[in-house]
Amino acid sequence: MLGHYKHLISIRHAISDLSNGSIASYSIREGLLAYTRGDSLLIVHNLTSKEQFFTLYQEFQFFMHFPSYIRLPEQGRIAPYSTMICKRKGS
Repeated sequence: MLGHYKHLISIRHAISDLSNGSIASYSIREGLLAYTRGDSLLIVHNLTSKEQFFTLYQEFQFFMHFPSYIRLPEQGRIAPYSTMICKRKGS
């Protein structure tokens, strides 16, 4: 788990909106912590031990997920204890 968060910190330094963008809460569903960063990113953390399902609104598209050894998520699914980063379409 520590390696997962170290990797997220390294990504944070590589993408400007992750380090400089404003933060706003984003409601998806219970068990998922979601927020926007800057004008272009949606970050979703699955804080549970189970795969979660949610609706990814049309304005966002999948960008990357962590830990990377977990198979790529399908639309609207996020693996247990993982993080998904989505980009606003057109940004």
